[in-house]
Amino acid sequence: MRKKLFLYLLFGVSVLIAALFWLLSEVMPETFGAFNLSWAIAIIAGVNGIAFLIWAFVIKDPTTLKIAYIIGGAVLLVIMAVSLAFALALPKSLIAPCVCVTLALVCIIAPLSTRAKRWDEGDNQKPGYQDYRARKAAEEEARANLPEEEEEVPVFEDYRTRKAREAAERAEREQQNEQEEPEPTEPESSDSDK
Repeated sequence: MRKKLFLYLLFGVSVLIAALFWLLSEVMPETFGAFNLSWAIAIIAGVNGIAFLIWAFVIKDPTTLKIAYIIGGAVLLVIMAVSLAFALALPKSLIAPCVCVTLALVCIIAPLSTRAKRWDEGDNQKPGYQDYRARKAAEEEARANLPEEEEEVPVFEDYRTRKAREAAERAEREQQNEQEEPEPTEPESSDSDK
């Protein structure tokens, strides 16, 4: 099963919910008449933005991938905030504060997800790290301590090479069989046959 199945399912479910509400707003305008495209965008972007942020906490991938999911979630949540502002017919002056609040929440969540690791933190920051020269010296020491044994390296043949080798072996066996077989002699005719 794919790891990202969770994200794909949430995206599909959010689009399905938005489409159903849109269909209901067309079929029953008195009940769902207030539902419009802004609400659909808010539902899809909000569900997927939250899913991306949850996924950033759950995955065990490198920090750069987590930051990418967090940025993707932040963009989707900003889109949700703007579309909600338009859907609720809020004054235009409230859109910028809504975007700032959303980005501030994401900026608080990001260090918690990445555990404040730098994206470019290398192996040399980890305990027990050996640089190139130390690794090569340890490798040479390990080679010196091993007994010298010749290992057979498996040879991989392609189809044509194998068929040619088998044909040559078959021809060689046939030659050996011909050399080993005595020449057939004609049976001696008896006097009674005449």
